[in-house]
Amino acid sequence: MPFVDNYFLRTIAIATAVLACLLLGTSLALIELTPMLSLKEAEQLAVERDPDIQAFITRSEAFEHLAASVTELPDAQVRAGLMNYPLEHGNFRTEGMTHSVIGVRQSIPPRGLRPALFDKNEYLAREQDYRSANHALEITNKVRHAWLDASFHERRLELILKSKKLFGDLLHLARTLYSTGDGNQSDILQIELEQFKIEDRILEAEQDRDHAYISLREYIGEDSLFKVSTTLPNWNSVPPFDDLRSALTEHPIMLALTAQADANAAQVRAEESGLNRKWMIDLSYAYRDGGLLSGQSRSDLISASISFNLPIWGQQKYRQRVLQVQKMHSSTLLKQQSTLRELEKKLDSALTHWKTLSSRVTLYEEQILPKTEELVTVNLESYENQANNLSDVVQSHINQIEAELKHLELTINRLKAWADIDKLVGLENI
Repeated sequence: MPFVDNYFLRTIAIATAVLACLLLGTSLALIELTPMLSLKEAEQLAVERDPDIQAFITRSEAFEHLAASVTELPDAQVRAGLMNYPLEHGNFRTEGMTHSVIGVRQSIPPRGLRPALFDKNEYLAREQDYRSANHALEITNKVRHAWLDASFHERRLELILKSKKLFGDLLHLARTLYSTGDGNQSDILQIELEQFKIEDRILEAEQDRDHAYISLREYIGEDSLFKVSTTLPNWNSVPPFDDLRSALTEHPIMLALTAQADANAAQVRAEESGLNRKWMIDLSYAYRDGGLLSGQSRSDLISASISFNLPIWGQQKYRQRVLQVQKMHSSTLLKQQSTLRELEKKLDSALTHWKTLSSRVTLYEEQILPKTEELVTVNLESYENQANNLSDVVQSHINQIEAELKHLELTINRLKAWADIDKLVGLENI
């Protein structure tokens, strides 16, 4: 568990630094008390702690053990008894057929049953493995969204705090101009009003950030103390739809349905084996006491027999079972087709979303953000030269803040769209 190890080491380092600061009288504000959690560490920790994944793995192991057990022959049956013993004046010498017997009976399953059951359980074990992999993808995608939400609100809060500083500088400028007689008091009141609005936005952003961390802790552990890393993932490219479509057939949920269909096919073979003969071998030894009229001792007896069933009256029963399992097999194949269509639809939608967000992010980076920054500079210079009123300056600052927040939101949503595509086709492996 890399994150746990790193977290432990960082905790020791922090404790050492705190002690050193206390001894040296250094301010604790100079050190970072909260460990940083990267997206990769969050993914690994969420997968390691998820109980459903362990449940899938356990069920897979159970089917593996069951597959190994079905290849064995049924247990042999041992029988012992007293045969033909006379009720009146009886002993081992009274009747010639009186004897004690011990025997062994071994049944042999019908041909094809054991390999069919072995294959069935092997396929069921594979199905659980694939469903475990699919659940890991789901957990990874959810923790990515939660981590990106936390990162968004952290950065959003930083931008709002940055705007607070900008309005603080603007308030200082307005008061300076007012003190020299070049400004007016309404400008100061307008800026102070905007500052109060920013304080409200700060409280809202802090609340949203706390909720985002609560959602993230749901996956990585309630007792975890961390702060998301400032480094965003470098997810910048996605191949076209036609290049990704073929990868959907290798999605774990598709492979799980394939394994389920193969298990049903093996069950068909198991039911069909019921029409084959079931053999039984019987060996026994009989001990006889006493002697013959000739004075010779009576000989012991040994018996051997082979029996088998004739599936005459039960043929209809077996055929109905075969038809029932075949219907289940067909149903699984149809489910596989519908699942593939659903995955294709999700992939197409995610790619469309990705392209739209990419275009909007590019528009903000190349056009909107530079223009808002330029407008702020022009209006501020005009206000300082008394060629413009303060309302234009304030509005330009607000537009700049809104544009930066929108660009941040689009950037995070673009990363989420990449994560959704990766969950379907595994972009990191292409």
